[in-house]
Order: sequence, then C-alpha cells, then structure tokens
Amino acid sequence: MSRVYNSNRIQMKKVEDAKSYMGKVKRAFENEPEKYDNFVSIMRDFKSNKIDTTEVTSRISVLFREHRTLLNEFNRFLPTDSRIRAQTGRNYQDAVEYVNRIKRYAPEKYDDFIKILKEYQNEQRSIDDVRDNVAFLLKDHQNLLAEFYQYLPDWGNENS
Repeated sequence: MSRVYNSNRIQMKKVEDAKSYMGKVKRAFENEPEKYDNFVSIMRDFKSNKIDTTEVTSRISVLFREHRTLLNEFNRFLPTDSRIRAQTGRNYQDAVEYVNRIKRYAPEKYDDFIKILKEYQNEQRSIDDVRDNVAFLLKDHQNLLAEFYQYLPDWGNENS
C-alpha cells in the first residue's frame, strides 16, 4: 500500500509541477499569446505522438530562445540525454561581444577572467570551479555575472 501511495504522490507532484510551469509560460507570453498557443500546440502534438522528444526540444529551444529561465525549467521534464543545452541561442559572436564587455566594464578583472577560462579549456578546472571563481571575480558586476551564467552548460539544472 505504501508503494502505491508514494507512486501516486510522485505522480501528483509531477502534475502539479507541470501545471505550475504552464502558468509560468502563460505569464511570460501574456503579451504574445500566439507564442503560448504555439507552446500548447507543441505539447499536444507530443502527447498525441505526432512528434517525438527530439522535435519537441528543437521547437522549444527556438520558441524559448529569449526566455532562458523557461528553457532551463523545461529541462526538468525531459530525460537527461534530451535536455536542451544552456548555450541555445548563443553563438560565437555573442561570446566575443560578452568578453569585450568584460574588458570594457571590468578591465581590472579581464586578465583573471581569461585565465580562468583558459584553465577550464585546458582541463585544469571543473565547470563548478569556473562558476565559483567567476562568481567571486565578478561579484561587483552582477549584470556581467548574470550574463556569464547563460554560457554555462545546464547551469540551472545540476540537481534536476
């Protein structure tokens, strides 16, 4: 009896989480109802097996490309191997422009920032170490720090 109860509680929690997430999506697109309708359509197509998980992630990554929080939260509902990478919507030019902003707005931090990234690239630092060190380095530049987090792989989903 205990297993059935726990299983039902888990299922109810998943339903509650999904409903809560749907509300967040609806609020995020309250001024763009066609985007919310598109999201609902994607979910319906998936539920009716018209599209697979790969197609869902492809469509959602485009739809939510400017809504990182929604994108990261959507990953909670996906199997680990199907999660949408945190870099969605970011390209090389965006990264170059970001590094240039660090050089312009935090010149005293620029060399240390580049050193941290190079050490990560050379496998001398873990991604967690990079995150912690950059957070400390840019603690007085919260806008730059927030933008940095967008470049980290699955930074909002470590415990999901």
